[in-house]
Amino acid sequence: MQNSVKALVATRDETVTAAVCAALDQLQIEAVTRSDADVPELIRREQPQLLILHAELPGAVTLCRTLRGDPAAAELAIIAITPEGSVPDKVAALEAGADDCVTEPLHVDELVARIKALRRRASPAATNSSLKAGSIEMDLERWTVTLGGRPMELTKMEFRLLQALLEAKGRALSRDFLLEKAWSHGAIHGLDTRTVDVHIGRLRRKLGDAAHYIITVRNVGFRFEILPEWISGRTGH
Repeated sequence: MQNSVKALVATRDETVTAAVCAALDQLQIEAVTRSDADVPELIRREQPQLLILHAELPGAVTLCRTLRGDPAAAELAIIAITPEGSVPDKVAALEAGADDCVTEPLHVDELVARIKALRRRASPAATNSSLKAGSIEMDLERWTVTLGGRPMELTKMEFRLLQALLEAKGRALSRDFLLEKAWSHGAIHGLDTRTVDVHIGRLRRKLGDAAHYIITVRNVGFRFEILPEWISGRTGH
């Protein structure tokens, strides 16, 4: 997210809307409200950088999963609002692709802090803007991935996992570490590390023949097999 952002607030609850808008107002973020789950077209039209999604909105989890499969929403940050004490609702939202969760009753200061945290995580890092390993190329600024020159459609979580694996340059990464890289720190509590395996499985299926470079490290996590010619800049498959 950039310094000036637009947020879409999807909820039918007027109390929730008021609290969210108060938080967004503190951050000088423009708010667009929606009272139903039919928001993909609105997202494409308004191009918000942030979605505040009420988990009690009918079809909220399905909507979240749909957006995470939509390349047009690859950079959209999603914060889900879940009922107090409902771990299953929180887990469902996070596994569907939400970046973070807040629980009801909403506390404006907490929501402000979580939005700030997401903005920090989304700030461009002073690192290489691209990654390459054999036939896989990632453009970190444009959020695009190609495999053998052909565009790949990855969800936000799949993109982050692949980025973490490539940046590790062959080092094994634990499931806990990958959780923190793909999801926000405040969202991972209560989220089973097996969620990483689910998303790695989906990533492998999309990588096809290149999937065998993602190595499962027993009792640890995963690593990406980096070949010497890739590190030296020579092409290889």
